[in-house]
Amino acid sequence: MKKKFLFLGFLSEIAYLFFWIVRFFPFSAKSPYDLLKNNLNFGIVLGILLVVFVLYILASRQVNLSQVSLKLILSFAVVFNFTLVFILPIASDDVFSYISESRVVSKYRSNPYYVPYDEFKHDILYSKIKTVWSKDVTNYGPLFTVFGTALSFIVGDNLFLNVYLFKIAFVSFNLLIAWLIFKVTKSKIALVLYSWNPLILFEISLNAHNDILMVAFFVLSLCFLFKDSSLKSHLLSWVLLILSVLVKYFTAIFIPFYLVFSLVTLQDKLEKIKFLILSVLCGLLTTMLIFFPFWESPDILSGALGIYGSRTFSLSPGIALGNTILSYFSKTDAYNSARTIPQIILGVIFSFGLFWLIKSNKDKFSRLLVVLSIVFASVLGLGFNLLVPRYFVLLIAILSFCVGLFPRKKIYHYCLYGATIYAFLLYFIVR
Repeated sequence: MKKKFLFLGFLSEIAYLFFWIVRFFPFSAKSPYDLLKNNLNFGIVLGILLVVFVLYILASRQVNLSQVSLKLILSFAVVFNFTLVFILPIASDDVFSYISESRVVSKYRSNPYYVPYDEFKHDILYSKIKTVWSKDVTNYGPLFTVFGTALSFIVGDNLFLNVYLFKIAFVSFNLLIAWLIFKVTKSKIALVLYSWNPLILFEISLNAHNDILMVAFFVLSLCFLFKDSSLKSHLLSWVLLILSVLVKYFTAIFIPFYLVFSLVTLQDKLEKIKFLILSVLCGLLTTMLIFFPFWESPDILSGALGIYGSRTFSLSPGIALGNTILSYFSKTDAYNSARTIPQIILGVIFSFGLFWLIKSNKDKFSRLLVVLSIVFASVLGLGFNLLVPRYFVLLIAILSFCVGLFPRKKIYHYCLYGATIYAFLLYFIVR
């Protein structure tokens, strides 16, 4: 079995090395940061991803991982990540947006929540790092702005170091998440399913998306919930969840589930009261401290509200479903009414999830993971009109936990495989 695993890992590494050819081959020179706009590139990239996805399934399903050492699994994960980390992104220019928005603070001492990068067209790096987002203020949380500013301040005007410091930081967080998943689940299959996942390697290690920082804080918060049921662990978990939200706001949908889980899990009534009071105080204090350097007015959220407002519910699959249902019964195009249908469905799912957590008597942590995976998958399916593949990184992390904690329930394997392949199919839409 070890030889089979070695062989699959070796073939996967060869496949990932082909991304170097895609990046530097002459036919890709016309589109430096989004090679998928070229049909030939698109076909080659999807072909490589299909190959590594098949190898990924074989490694996770056709190999007895109990006979494979943890060191070997992690070694391949490190090799895959660092094979891709030194290649410039081929399907996104987001890392250049991170650099440009960070330079607004680190170099020009301005506020990226009110001042877009386009205000600094004289910047020495402007022609190299401007993107379609340069005209807009940042839509990321303040913790990521602090993080990016620190990296940008360290390397200054060196674009090469800017790019690769961001990428190495993201890869480091990615490997940390893989290790934490194993530490909690003690499952090699969960480790392989996350650390070898081709979507995560493509979106994080190659294309350098900052979602991984949000996921890292979220996974750390889960680790403290799993650790024990003490008040201290629950409060630390709560603060880490807030930090995750302050990177990107997606994980804010988990806040009510964390609160209910902690109140149900804590045994002592006095501890429940202490948690409720301290969680509110800690959450507000953490949020205020991180927002403080940038806060000038509530308009600080305009960038986030703009981007999320344009991508949620309006013309989403949920809206289309609602409109189809209403049109069938009323024979009219009732867009505004249809808008409420996915919201109602999500409200029912949220309510059911909360009720299920309240009624749970044992194995509460596992039930929390199931609820979070259902809730997030439902939001992706019903709430977004523009899904992009990187949004599935968080879902894959949660499902990897589920696989490790429910080894006999193959449904989580299939959901994880399905989420991965569906995310790849989204490239046919977003390219």
